[in-house]
Amino acid sequence: MSIEYQNLVCIILICLLLYGFYRREGFLTIDLTQFSNVTSIPDCDPSQNPESCDFTYSDAGQNGPRGHLCSLPSDYSAYTWDSSGESLYSEDITLPNLSCQGDFETGAGAISVTKCSAHGQEITLDGCIEKCSEPTDQHGISGASSLPTKLSHGVTDIPNIQCDGISMYPATNSCYGINGIIHGIGSAQACRQNNSDNEWYVGGSQPLKGRCRNREDTALGNPVQSYQIIGCEEGCLKRDGGGDGVQRYITFPGPTGSSESHGDNTYGSHREVIYIDDEQIGSPGVDPYSVSESHLTPIGFSVTPTCNNITLGDGNVVSFDTPFSALPDSMPCQSTTDISDHESRRYAVSGCYPTCLAEERCINMKFTYSDPTRPAPNHDDFKTNLSNIYSSEGDTDNPISATDISEFESYIHYYRKYRHDGEDHIEAQFKCPGNECEFIRGDIEDLIDSPIEGGNTFIEPTVVNVQIPPRSNDPVVITPSVSGQGRG
Repeated sequence: MSIEYQNLVCIILICLLLYGFYRREGFLTIDLTQFSNVTSIPDCDPSQNPESCDFTYSDAGQNGPRGHLCSLPSDYSAYTWDSSGESLYSEDITLPNLSCQGDFETGAGAISVTKCSAHGQEITLDGCIEKCSEPTDQHGISGASSLPTKLSHGVTDIPNIQCDGISMYPATNSCYGINGIIHGIGSAQACRQNNSDNEWYVGGSQPLKGRCRNREDTALGNPVQSYQIIGCEEGCLKRDGGGDGVQRYITFPGPTGSSESHGDNTYGSHREVIYIDDEQIGSPGVDPYSVSESHLTPIGFSVTPTCNNITLGDGNVVSFDTPFSALPDSMPCQSTTDISDHESRRYAVSGCYPTCLAEERCINMKFTYSDPTRPAPNHDDFKTNLSNIYSSEGDTDNPISATDISEFESYIHYYRKYRHDGEDHIEAQFKCPGNECEFIRGDIEDLIDSPIEGGNTFIEPTVVNVQIPPRSNDPVVITPSVSGQGRG
């Protein structure tokens, strides 16, 4: 063999060595996909039909059997690792620094990797769980733009948010269950004894908190849930609107010719409807009741109402007082379980009637309508019912004239309908000049005992009996108060 031939062989071998090192896979590169073209191994496509071409691998030396070459899952966005040291062989799977990333965190245990059992199959990654998302219902929270979009498992302080003080109020020493606050539990120990998943909130200077339960809820089959905001509790709605310009209690006067229409019906029906004579009142700032709201949450409810003066559209001022008690009453809202149910979230006040002057005669009335199928009449029907009773007292020889009926209706001075504890109530006042009418029966005890019969009023100049209830089977009259003489 010539020296030239030997040199040529050496050069070729050196080139092969250099090429092999350049390819970084040894001396030989084998494209496995080419095996799919071999007729002895039909339909061999590792990504589609791995069992028909089930390859395993071994490395000489210390690596030994390496098994199947697995593939990554189609979605591994919850996981991250150092790809430079990655190995996907089934007997030597290595994902260096494997951890959760982004909006995911480890669940109850460590991250696990399950190897494939055939060539080309995916490995399985498990152990990263999505963090709790921002709640979609953010009612009663001011500064909600500061809420984090995701929270990790556990309880986390959330700065820069507060209870709005209108529909939600700061809670103190309160026990929070999965679905909200639990009243009647007065200590942290009792809170945990009630349920180990409960959370005790001290309040005071503490910030509001977010509670993510993404691990406990795994057993419920729904591990990813919104986090819970802790530190506020629902209470009665503010009567004065909480400074936001919204009147949540009194129905706004509607368009001309309408009756009890809602200028703003955001909070539904059953808001108070108030008339002085035929003028509907209730625009912002016009309220017969002035309130001092010390505490609006169910426990410790404290509201002190006083009677107010209001100015009508014509400029006349109507003063209100309590003829037979030092202060009007306030009654807490009945339910705070559903913030959308604003009827139950409104507390009730009662007891204020237009002031009866020395030269006037007044009778103050309160009716309760307990039958839910027959609600209290609106203003027009209430006047009509009373005047029908009045006119029915006439007879053929002494009929009630249309003028007398009109005059009678004009004396129905005050009408206020409100709802409390699932019942409709009407406060009303019949007022007339002292020289034109006189109440000949002032005790109306019979009206309490027998509302079908009782309550007579004498109206001059036509001497007739007037039954107070609109109809014999409509309302039950409670706590009626009668002024038999004028008040200064």
